[in-house]
Amino acid sequence: MVIRRTDSATIIQSLQDDITLAQLRTVAIYNLDAAVTPDELLAKLSSQAKVEMNALTVKSLRAGLRNYQTAILSAPEAVALKLIELGRVEIGWAKCRIRELEQWPLRCFKCLSTSHIACWAKDSSGKAALWCCGSSDGVLQDILHGNGFVRARFSSYWLYSCYLAPSLTLEQFGRTVDRIADDVRGRQRVIIGGDFNAWSVEWESSRSDDRGRLLLEAFANLSISLLNVGSQNTFRRAGTGSIVDLSFASDSIAASATWSVGSTYSASDHEVITFTIGDSRHPLPRTQHFLEVFKPETLNPQLYGHNLDDLTFSKNMCAEDSANSVMARLAEACEASMSQSGTYTRHHKTVFWWNDAIAEARRSCFRARRLYQRARRSTNFEALGLEYKRRRNILKTAIRSSKRECFLSLCDSAEHDPWDKAY
Repeated sequence: MVIRRTDSATIIQSLQDDITLAQLRTVAIYNLDAAVTPDELLAKLSSQAKVEMNALTVKSLRAGLRNYQTAILSAPEAVALKLIELGRVEIGWAKCRIRELEQWPLRCFKCLSTSHIACWAKDSSGKAALWCCGSSDGVLQDILHGNGFVRARFSSYWLYSCYLAPSLTLEQFGRTVDRIADDVRGRQRVIIGGDFNAWSVEWESSRSDDRGRLLLEAFANLSISLLNVGSQNTFRRAGTGSIVDLSFASDSIAASATWSVGSTYSASDHEVITFTIGDSRHPLPRTQHFLEVFKPETLNPQLYGHNLDDLTFSKNMCAEDSANSVMARLAEACEASMSQSGTYTRHHKTVFWWNDAIAEARRSCFRARRLYQRARRSTNFEALGLEYKRRRNILKTAIRSSKRECFLSLCDSAEHDPWDKAY
């Protein structure tokens, strides 16, 4: 199964969405003047080939060398044969050649085989696509052609391919990632991949920007994990690079997934990213980010100094090994001379009073806050501020109510069995 984003609308355009289009034939018209419009071209073809204009469809009109254009048209077989027999069409001063465009069979981008059964789905802009190949039962179902993303179900997996252009405003970017998050919420076995054009130190970018923060905030309440590992750039151009191509998956999938940036030539500024799922033999080396916090008021200077008395350096050690050795000794000295305030991780256990109603109220509150923050200098800024305050009050009320009910339940359980959980 392959998830691949392509910026080439021409490739996707060539895939026929309707099975009845299989009887259409494609012709190319060369050496058109740069000023020729599609309507003018269709009118000339209709008058000179004696065919109906509505039987012709201009698929593309591309600029070529020396201010010439090349037109690609599709037409029913009988109409296409008339055009091919005509051979040339006179438009203005130019006589333009008409040739049948040879249709090359679709090939797997990885093995170049034509034996695969390929299945495509694209978003509304044609810049994000899903392609599943290599399986005889590869059928995409429940397809959603979103703006900036496409979603489909393949077997028991929910697949998302995304492309959020750099030209999007922060508000447009936020709306798109919010819609993706809303669609993902509640689904199991989810895989998300695409070019988000967002930066964050969470995926080893050199900095964090507003897009990265919005993306992390939108995905924070979802049961998905980032698959990106390492600091290798996924986008390269003119000697520079960045990490903008991201992959996410449900926690149950991410635990046994492998992810890597490949070295295969892709004829693109973006590197080929591959990952496998469902293989527990080679899990990703995922480590939790722990932060040790010490209490400075508990420092024992004598004990701290005693643990560093025999700190020495070897002349045969390189600078990196020496630095790692010093950091390890400092950590040991801190642990021996100070008490810790607890270990912090990004994954917290759910508190006893948490429930689904509070989770939904929290999501609604965060969404209202995002809309309010992005609406500065707009006409509905005050209204969105009032809505955010209302949602925040609902969240606070739900938390207080749940805490009260849980406390009363705890008191009741203590009355019946004082040595149970209440104790």
